[in-house]
Amino acid sequence: MKHLRNLVLFALLASAQFAYSADACDPCDPCYTGTECDLCNVDFCDMEFEVYVDALYWHGCSNDLFINSTSDHISPDYDWGWRIGASAYWNSWDIGFRYTSFSSKTKNEVEFGSEVIVDAQYKFDYDVFDIEVGRACCICEGILFRPFIGGKFADIKIHHENIFSANETNKQKLDGCGLYIGFDNRWQMCSFNACDCNIPVALVSRLSTGVLDGDFKFSDSSSEFSVVYKDCQFVPVHELYAGLEFRMCGLCNADAFFQIGYETQYWGWKDEDGFSDIAHLGVGGLVLRFGANF
Repeated sequence: MKHLRNLVLFALLASAQFAYSADACDPCDPCYTGTECDLCNVDFCDMEFEVYVDALYWHGCSNDLFINSTSDHISPDYDWGWRIGASAYWNSWDIGFRYTSFSSKTKNEVEFGSEVIVDAQYKFDYDVFDIEVGRACCICEGILFRPFIGGKFADIKIHHENIFSANETNKQKLDGCGLYIGFDNRWQMCSFNACDCNIPVALVSRLSTGVLDGDFKFSDSSSEFSVVYKDCQFVPVHELYAGLEFRMCGLCNADAFFQIGYETQYWGWKDEDGFSDIAHLGVGGLVLRFGANF
């Protein structure tokens, strides 16, 4: 009887899903034909372009960076990184790419009398390439909403060394690629004049989530043994960014802009101790962006 009820429910849902009229007039109807798709209608003379450079003041965070055999963790310091990006716009559509590079080093020191000794050190290398397609939609006056979909390619390395634990060295590496979706917003709040230049001020944000098909490689070596693990896993990736934008319109035949904001990222990760559980890898911090539209 239970299977019969499920079958009837599935039939009702299926009939509702496919009960569309060919001459439907609802723009949300999948059979609506009133809006022409202009994605492939490209006029290179009417295209606009955007380029930008980011200065990143980030730090990494992982819950599996133990110091020797204690419950203490290494706390990575803030370091500088960079990101470059470019986009092309036409008919409210856009395609763009961005490349992010960030490296961080830190060490843990202990005092033995008057002597200071490094008992653990950590190095983090982050290289990620994104390519995405989006479409801008004006919700109401001053608010721009842009959904997007893209592909992400990641190469992340972690080098973790415990000097007093049999000189143990752990190395982790992730090579992964996958898809992500998200949206960004731009809300123009106000504008002011400075040096005969109109400067609009806007609140900008970006949110995305995705899954990568990742290949992990983990090596553990010490003075007593050396082990190498390899594994594959689907890795969740979440990103969030919010900031303020200051745009200088009509500057040297282009619209220059500056953004200051904060970005955080979460990556699913392999626990180096068990190499079977998900640990938490985070990266993020201050973002300073300089760019132009032309």
